[in-house]
Formats: sequence, C-alpha cells, structure tokens
Amino acid sequence: MPSDISKKEKILALLTVFGLFSAVGLLLFAISYNNKVKTDILNIKAKHNQSVITATKKLEAVQYNQSTSTESALTAKSYITVAVGGENVKKILAEKNPNQLLPIASITKLVVALVALDNLDPETKITATLDYIGKEESAFVVETDRTYTVMELLSNALVSSDNDSARLLASALGENNFISKMNAKAVELGLNKTHYVNVTGLDPLDQAQGINVSTVTDLVNLVIYIMRNKPGIFDITAKTEYNFCDTLNYCKPVLSTDKLLVDTSLPYRIIGGKTGSTDLAQKNLILVTELTADLFLVNVVLGSSDNFIDTKALISQVIINN
Repeated sequence: MPSDISKKEKILALLTVFGLFSAVGLLLFAISYNNKVKTDILNIKAKHNQSVITATKKLEAVQYNQSTSTESALTAKSYITVAVGGENVKKILAEKNPNQLLPIASITKLVVALVALDNLDPETKITATLDYIGKEESAFVVETDRTYTVMELLSNALVSSDNDSARLLASALGENNFISKMNAKAVELGLNKTHYVNVTGLDPLDQAQGINVSTVTDLVNLVIYIMRNKPGIFDITAKTEYNFCDTLNYCKPVLSTDKLLVDTSLPYRIIGGKTGSTDLAQKNLILVTELTADLFLVNVVLGSSDNFIDTKALISQVIINN
C-alpha cells in the first residue's frame, strides 16, 4: 500500500512539474508573440510613414500655374484639380465651390459599377425586357429578349454611358434595392453630400422625385477609392470604343462619350474618367491622368458649358518641377 501511494505522489509531482513548465512555456510564447506583433506593427507604421513622406515629396514637385485669364474663362459652376500620390496623399491645386451640391448626371454610373461588382458575378446573365430598355434617353443599343452578361452591360454603361444597360444591371437586384445599395456605398466611402435617386443620372420627369447630386470634393474621394480598389472600372472608361456583345456573340460597336480620349494635345496619359450631361446638370466630367509613376491628376468639373474645354484648361496649368 505505501509503495502505491508513493508512486501516485511521484506521478502527481511529475504532472505538477510538467504543468508548471507548460504554463511557463505558454507564458513565454505569449510574451514573445506579443512582442513580435508589436514589432511588426511598428515596422508597418514606419513603412507607411516613409511612404507618406515619399509621396508628399513627389507632390511638392507638382505646381499649379494659376492664370487669372484661364480661370475667368472657365464656365463650370464647380471644379477641382487634385494631385494624388501613394498612400492616397493628395494636394489640391485648384478649386471653385468645392462643396457646392450639384447634379452629376451620368457620373452616377461609376457607383452603379461599384454596386454591380460588389453584388453580382460578372458572368451573370441578364435578359433584356421592355420593362427596362427603350425608355427615357435610350440609345436603343440593347435589344429586347437578347441576353447579356453583367460585365458587358457594365462596360456599355461606362463607355457609351448607356442608360438601358444601367437599368438592366439594376434589375438583377431590384431597382429600388440597387439604388439603396448605391446610397449605402456612398455612406461607406464617406461621400456625405452624395445622394442617388436613380441609376442613370437622368433629370427626373417629376421634380419632386429629386435628382442625383454630389460635390467635386466627394467625387475626388470616389475616384481615389476606385483607383485603389477597383481600377478595372477606369480601365473600361479609358476605352475609346467597345464591341458590345450578347451571349450569342451578336455584337455592336459603341463609342466613348469622352472626347478627350482621342485628343492628342493632352500632356498626360488618361487613366479613365466619366462624362455626364443633362439639361439640369449641364456638362460634367471626371478625368484621371497619370503625371508620373504612382502620381495622378484628378480633375472634376460640374455644371459646365463645355466640360472638355474646362478640363483641358485646368490640366494646362499643371506643371511638374524636376
């Protein structure tokens, strides 16, 4: 009997020692891991800070040669020209009424694209019906009973600014639900003055229905988000034309609404953008150009008599000091 007790005591003692060693080992591991996490966080912060410093130095070289005669000739109610570098560091070069709420017309379709890509498979098939096509401001490119993928409709909506394509995209989620998601996306991105009532950007037939509105400041932030998170959207908008096809490969060529894409006098390569034009909105334009590697120029004009002339005038004032 005593020997049995002694064995049990030895086993208990060994288990106790093993438990203590395990506890100490786990504690040391936790301390080591915690220190590693802290070190990694500090390294990430240091790299981020260095990237910000580098981007800021690049932006210092970008200047705006303010010309009274040029700015007085601009017709836009509101405009902004911003240089954007790495880490989303930005420098406002020129602006007028940056927080004025204005109709945005088909610039709306940039957020239509975001909602579609967030919620729909690009290869999802949608059949065109008269419930959604051939209505107000239809280009009659989309044909009844033909089936198109989400990506085809999205491309047509962005390149030719086709309203039927935007309406068909919305139909996949239910139009009211789609519009709700557009407004939710605006909130998510901090576009506090942006609001949507339809997916086309068209002026309402009934003024009481409201109108899609934003500010040039909000739209710059939207552009930066797209550049960093969904650059494929601007890849599409940079196309001068697009071969719009249904699932049976029946195709129609469509042309971009952005005339600057074929303007050889622009000093910088166009990354993308979006036009917009209605009676109430007048002529709007977002244009993103590349100044140097990882340094971009974002121009937004709203309420212009000629969105292309105004944008070219703004870009012409930007200089890079080497």
